[in-house]
Amino acid sequence: MAFATVAYCLSAYIAGPLSIPPSSQPDLSYVDDIYDPNLDPNLLDSEQTTTSVIDPEFTQPALVNSSLQRVGPDRRKQFVLYNAMNNASKVKFIEWWRTTVRGGDQEAQRKVRWDAKHISDIWKGFDQVAHHITGEPMVMCRSCGILLSHPHSKQTGTNSMKRHQSSGKCQKGLRNQATQQSIKQTIQHAAVSIIYACSLDYN
Repeated sequence: MAFATVAYCLSAYIAGPLSIPPSSQPDLSYVDDIYDPNLDPNLLDSEQTTTSVIDPEFTQPALVNSSLQRVGPDRRKQFVLYNAMNNASKVKFIEWWRTTVRGGDQEAQRKVRWDAKHISDIWKGFDQVAHHITGEPMVMCRSCGILLSHPHSKQTGTNSMKRHQSSGKCQKGLRNQATQQSIKQTIQHAAVSIIYACSLDYN
């Protein structure tokens, strides 16, 4: 009897869970209810920002114009860039932003002036961006990629941007950026030298 029981369990283990009688299988039907299939998996990770973003689960994504550039501190690129140097891009950005939840709010439109002239030099170190689903206005540090609340959004001024640039993390980002630029220039110079040497040999 004991041998028969062991043989049965062994055969069930080898064949897999489908061979186990239905009465012995656990009910896992509730598992499908844990995850919402409509939830963007990219939004499960927390963003390193100083402001909360509207829950995208209940937000209808606004269609981002293909000519607008997506940026971000990582490869997911969840933010749309406001390119102040391109007039056509600026117009398309504002048109898109006003179709989002945040951009469609008249109070937000009054506060956030994307095309405002910036007197402070601190703006040279940041890009203006908006979340690609909610339209949440942010500024992204060009040195380290940290995202901060847009100063116009809560009318807090540029103090948070200044504090960030003087922080150790941002200074480290500046050093890394300088190192990468130096390596890039070294590689470019080496490539030019090799091409020049090869051209001399060919002649």
